[in-house]
Amino acid sequence: MFNDAYRNENVEVKFNFSNSSYKKSVSEQLIRKNNAENFLYMVNDFRNIVSNAVPIEIHSDRIKNGALKSTRVLAGAFWNGENVVPVEITIKEYQQADAEPKLYMAVTINKEGDTVITGSPSQGPPIIAPPSTISLSDLVKGVNSNNKDFLKYFPDSMLSNEQVEYKNTALEKERIKYEEKNRSNTSTESVLPTATDNSIKQKVENNVLPRAVEETTTEVMPTASGLTFKMFRIKKCK
Repeated sequence: MFNDAYRNENVEVKFNFSNSSYKKSVSEQLIRKNNAENFLYMVNDFRNIVSNAVPIEIHSDRIKNGALKSTRVLAGAFWNGENVVPVEITIKEYQQADAEPKLYMAVTINKEGDTVITGSPSQGPPIIAPPSTISLSDLVKGVNSNNKDFLKYFPDSMLSNEQVEYKNTALEKERIKYEEKNRSNTSTESVLPTATDNSIKQKVENNVLPRAVEETTTEVMPTASGLTFKMFRIKKCK
């Protein structure tokens, strides 16, 4: 299934999911301590999940004069037989004309209170039932602290007070990360506001990530709170 092209009706370009992208996804899944069994369910029905995901943010390269043309973050979901499982998908498009866009990473997201499932998806292929819909505001409910990087793409109005704190921590960590990268690239210190500045607070409220460089632009889907998307149900195999 890897080294293959994928499409999503909300993304203008087709994109490749390679073996290296799979390894990156596995690594991130482990770092976040997310459910490994859900990851296997996702892989088993990966094409359906990707095709039905919705974009929640598009931004240009946060590194000055970087190689990226855009980064798109999509949210998907599936039913594992017990719970709705969110999926975070990252697609990268490059400035270099002959560099194919790629699905950089896909991970499942843990939610507080989820039931621990038993059995193995490897026992047989998943059975797809007719799709239903779920809103993004419902999807993000219960997402835990290990997935701060997923929460930063959602407006505060969709999040609990605790999730907003997780989100702000992720935004500040990202701001520092790209400030340091751009400082080392240009050898000139870039002065950025801190997370306590009103300008940053306003951007967080609007679900817009603080810009690491002046050229960076961020587009947040304007109707994120009302978006729904197909959710394919994956039944556990006996």
